[in-house]
Amino acid sequence: FVNLAKSDLSINEGMLFENMVAQELVSAGHHLYFHEFYLEHDRKNLCEVDFILVKKKRIIPVEVKSARSTKHKSLDRFMEKYSARLGKVYVIHSNDIQTDGRITYLPIYMASLL
Repeated sequence: FVNLAKSDLSINEGMLFENMVAQELVSAGHHLYFHEFYLEHDRKNLCEVDFILVKKKRIIPVEVKSARSTKHKSLDRFMEKYSARLGKVYVIHSNDIQTDGRITYLPIYMASLL
């Protein structure tokens, strides 16, 4: 609370971004799911994908990144594990639209368009 009162939002920025995206997705009519999993050979590191949407019997993973870094190790592992069932793949971030292979990066204000 003290950090919020001092306007130091950096500590909770990821949580705020995820909540904003969740509100936008729900207002667009999506049912939200998330997924946590361990890799078969590594039971120490838990992987998670922020949101899973379902469209036309395809899974649409959505990862939310508030930091400048758009690294997404968990999303990459999820894509490897479920590649046959994936539709589009999105990373919501604070930068411009871009694509990198199968992943589309969208600015946060476009989350409601998914």
